[in-house]
Amino acid sequence: MIDKKSCLLYLLIIALIPFGCRTRTPVPSPSPAAKSLTQQPQQEQTSPEQNLESQIDGLLKQMASEEYKDREEATQKLTTLLKHLKEKERFAIGYLKKRFETSEDAEVRLRLERILDPYIRPWEYFEELRTLSGHKAPVISVSFSPDGKILSSGSLDTTVKLWDVESGKELRTFSGHTGVVYSVSFSPNGKLLASGDADGMVKLWGIPEK
Repeated sequence: MIDKKSCLLYLLIIALIPFGCRTRTPVPSPSPAAKSLTQQPQQEQTSPEQNLESQIDGLLKQMASEEYKDREEATQKLTTLLKHLKEKERFAIGYLKKRFETSEDAEVRLRLERILDPYIRPWEYFEELRTLSGHKAPVISVSFSPDGKILSSGSLDTTVKLWDVESGKELRTFSGHTGVVYSVSFSPNGKLLASGDADGMVKLWGIPEK
């Protein structure tokens, strides 16, 4: 016969067995690839300025290639790049100028000089529209009308002339000064022209309708 105490002890052992047999679910360890991703430092984002400078550096490196085809391609790409720069990207011209000044490659310097020339000396690339001839002595002063359609000129020959800007045609000659005409200037409404000469005289002229 099993006594009461033995029966209770048996039941207690039966009840505790499931808790003792439980095992924890193992947590899988990260793979080597996952570890490498977590250990890699985050790459810093580059600014648009840095991207543009990097693009220029790449083209300069290609321009120094031993292959003529590569040099020509880089020159063409860099020329096109400068032509399409936005206003906030104009710093690239200064950056390229510094690279030109520090480059030790003679051909790269020659190519960069040709590319930069229109931006360094732009006045040499202005197109002459027309030549206005009519004064008999050097011209001392010129002035555009407010609407930009008429040009006035004062000369050493003591005359003042009006010119049609679009056609280059002489519109009128004002005579009356006794000295060199040093200054000409239109009124704000463009209907009057003032001229001053070396004799201290100032004259006002009415501008005829075209």
